[in-house]
Amino acid sequence: RMNEALEADYTPQMQTRIVDQYLGNRSEEFPAFQINSGLWRVEWEITQWNSPQDKLTINFWDAEKKQPFTSVNSNEPYLESFRIIDEPGLYYLKASVRGNPQFRIRVTEYTN
Repeated sequence: RMNEALEADYTPQMQTRIVDQYLGNRSEEFPAFQINSGLWRVEWEITQWNSPQDKLTINFWDAEKKQPFTSVNSNEPYLESFRIIDEPGLYYLKASVRGNPQFRIRVTEYTN
């Protein structure tokens, strides 16, 4: 079957599931969410950028270990994303803002 797939130029596709979405304009901690596959992505976008000083920082936390494990920063009004490969588990995000940006965050899990 593998040879047939290669001859047909088959590209495997992973399904995705939106875990949660957040809209905000201030620093806050978002509710914890469950990741079952261990492979997930966070997309964020500053939807209203009011000044060059506006900045969004997202801290990624392992809720079970109560420890942060990485963070991302953005001060541009573009859609950005970060892929995480980790153990299945309970996670949450903390957003910190400087200035007054409006932002959107979406957590998506890759599934089979």
